[in-house]
Amino acid sequence: MSGGEPGRILIVDDDEAARYVKSHLLRRHGYAVSEASLGREALALAATEEPHLTLLDVKLPDLSGIEVCREIKSRFPHIIVLQTSAAFTGVADRTRGLDGGADSYLVEPIEPDELLATVHALLRMRNAEQEARRINRNLEELVAERTARARRGQPAPRRRDRRSPPSGGSALAYPEARPDRSTDGWNRA
Repeated sequence: MSGGEPGRILIVDDDEAARYVKSHLLRRHGYAVSEASLGREALALAATEEPHLTLLDVKLPDLSGIEVCREIKSRFPHIIVLQTSAAFTGVADRTRGLDGGADSYLVEPIEPDELLATVHALLRMRNAEQEARRINRNLEELVAERTARARRGQPAPRRRDRRSPPSGGSALAYPEARPDRSTDGWNRA
């Protein structure tokens, strides 16, 4: 994830062998993995470990995976949920899972390459969404700052025209700022 941090993944499956296979595969590919066999345990781990992604089986002994997904999404909307099932494999089942808040749904058995590709894709989507939110926050702060300045009658800070060299600089050192014979007189190299 950011700054070399491995993606944190919570695997929730009551089938110990299936949980082992998934966790072993993901650990081998650099992910930090936590495991739970019950829905209630998954909710507790989601709160304490803040995984980036939860790999959640639909059929759990204590709670439905659909219920767990809804609860995770209501309490921790930033956590990606990848729902899986070997029992609920029909179109209606997958649709119910996605309508219940899952970000994706895979039918088991899952090929290792497909699981890895899906996890990678979902985490890329999460990263892009976080970056968009960060940019939006920065823009909102800038707008608020400029609005406050305008209300106080202060001019906004001047932005350097990208086509002009910085003060004291030569246009020869900045080819993009050299006059040209184009229609507006500027070379847009």
